[in-house]
Amino acid sequence: LVFTAGATAGLSLVATRLPWSKRDHLICHTHAHNALLGLRGPACALGSRYVAVNSAELQHALFQGPERSQETTWFDSAGPQTSRSRDRPAFAVLAFPGECNLTGALYPVMDWAKAAHNRDLSQTSLQVPSDAVVVTVVDAAALAASTPIAPGSLDDVDLLVCSVYKITGSPTGLGALLVRKGSYAAQLLLET
Repeated sequence: LVFTAGATAGLSLVATRLPWSKRDHLICHTHAHNALLGLRGPACALGSRYVAVNSAELQHALFQGPERSQETTWFDSAGPQTSRSRDRPAFAVLAFPGECNLTGALYPVMDWAKAAHNRDLSQTSLQVPSDAVVVTVVDAAALAASTPIAPGSLDDVDLLVCSVYKITGSPTGLGALLVRKGSYAAQLLLET
């Protein structure tokens, strides 16, 4: 748990701390809040590929693609390795909101996150490299105002941001970035 000045600050932290490179991908839902789209600037500035997808395209890619081989070892869970190493696996950030700020549509956060980790997205329209590790990022700022979010129920969500003011209705200047312990996202964020 990392306390931030809000969901936007949490996403900014993620955007600037991830070691983006030409091997990496950012896949962002089209109904994302501007704060989530803020990942695009640092990613593209360092040569990462950016893809925007709507719900139908994402649903198709996540549930029609072949399953990932269970034998694949994505990263060394012992901890961070050398900074921005060429030896690290490429990553593909799948970023989406839990709830659309404009329409109020709820998205299947847990289903999408689980499918993203279990599918081989290289053989879908997302064109993620076959050796890339998928990192799920959920903007739960709007969702947290209407839906309880229990950290124990977020097994497949790597990074989640929320703002306290959306929950309390008063400007608090407080938010949070939840990082799943032991995830590849945690390892990447800890690199210096």
